[in-house]
Amino acid sequence: MNRVMCPLAFLLLSAAGCAATSTHRFHQQLRYDGLYRSAARDEDSTPYWHYLRFYVDGSVIAVSSTGQPEDLKRWFAKGKPDISMGEFSIEGERLSFSTVSNRGSVDYTGEIVGDRLHIHSYSHINQHRAEDVYIFVKWETEPIAPEEVP
Repeated sequence: MNRVMCPLAFLLLSAAGCAATSTHRFHQQLRYDGLYRSAARDEDSTPYWHYLRFYVDGSVIAVSSTGQPEDLKRWFAKGKPDISMGEFSIEGERLSFSTVSNRGSVDYTGEIVGDRLHIHSYSHINQHRAEDVYIFVKWETEPIAPEEVP
């Protein structure tokens, strides 16, 4: 009877383990081969975009622009003037970071959900709070390195 019980117990425990893992959310990955963007409108209803770009070294940059992702390749990079910069941390699917520019800082917290970021932000510049969904946009070619920009 022991010989029958052991395989049966193993099968039951394995099935329970499979059921538990099938309902568990898999760890989401942050993308580094492009940028994330979220649509916005100013007081005059003029559309623009919020952009975030993450680097494997743990740094993140942020900017608002009316430009499309391809337009940003020449200037949206670490070390460029007027670009907010910070460092991010990830715990599971939770993402948090603050960016700092010459105008002040903005705090971000949120969640990685596939190719989207669900972000809550707070600006210390104008005390604005927002909830945004940033959608990943892949750059088909690598961005131009800052030292290559004329």
